[in-house]
Amino acid sequence: MKIDALSQLAPAGLLSDEDVLTPMQRWHAAGQRVALVTLVGVEGGAPRQPGAQMAVAEDGRYAGYLSGGCLEEAVVLEAKAVIAAERNRLVRYGKGSPYFDIRLPCGSGLDLYFDQT
Repeated sequence: MKIDALSQLAPAGLLSDEDVLTPMQRWHAAGQRVALVTLVGVEGGAPRQPGAQMAVAEDGRYAGYLSGGCLEEAVVLEAKAVIAAERNRLVRYGKGSPYFDIRLPCGSGLDLYFDQT
């Protein structure tokens, strides 16, 4: 098996390349529904700037990151719900969020747009 073929089998995640569109297209071509999650707003400090993206497949695989590790699992769960509902949504995490159990260490608020395809 070629190295390229092995890399396609490996799950993408937090430390994956910044290119989230390539794995997203690959998952979609393999029959997975996917969501592209974009950081559209930051209140306070954050490790990523607006425009940062994360791709999530309906089976839970993901590429990219939005918060440096403290939010990614919640993003995957939300993306899977968005895919299942077939409805895009804007979600706030951290400061000012309805999710009282998800706090960001920097005390900031992040607005994420979930776009399912």
